[in-house]
Amino acid sequence: PTPLHPPPLPPTAGELFALIEEFSGLDENSAKYYSASLSLALDHVHSKGFLFRDVKPENVLLTSEVEQVEQVEPVEQV
Repeated sequence: PTPLHPPPLPPTAGELFALIEEFSGLDENSAKYYSASLSLALDHVHSKGFLFRDVKPENVLLTSEVEQVEQVEPVEQV
């Protein structure tokens, strides 16, 4: 696994959508970091038996706390 480091400028609390608008998009590293973080969060939610169907940047809330995320290879479902 390749470690994904947090973006250079930690986000302030707020929506992912606002961050994307503020910077007119995300660079590749930031996009990978946030998508990996979101994937881990959704995996946790699903493991608890809940389904979150309205995933969009406006519904993703950020805090100023950032952590390193491990990038893993996709697994093909059978």
